Amino acid sequence: IIPLTVDSNNPSLGGNWDVTRSNIEAVSPIAITFFGARGPATPASLIGIPAPGCDINLATAITSITSPNAGGSALVSVPIPNIIALAGCQLSAQSICLTASNAANLLFSNGLEGTLGL
Repeated sequence: IIPLTVDSNNPSLGGNWDVTRSNIEAVSPIAITFFGARGPATPASLIGIPAPGCDINLATAITSITSPNAGGSALVSVPIPNIIALAGCQLSAQSICLTASNAANLLFSNGLEGTLGL
């Protein structure tokens, strides 16, 4: 199984946090990215999701964004307000997509964390 991956640019105030998902399987018309607080890597199987090798990296999910699979990748741009009080805040994300390779029919990406800079 080729892992679903998520990567990004460095988020900055007044800019966009561009989150790219790669290796989305062809059976998945979309990728869903969840944003929230980072947590310890928890195997999905520990909470009853039969997806061997997949970890949940968020402690909470505040919101999510869905985007279409375009040839195995998807991009979402999250606008960051230009509010100086947000400097140094951490943003965390993790994506999922459909798969035919496990009983849960889900693949989980790595976790991603960005710190808001000026």
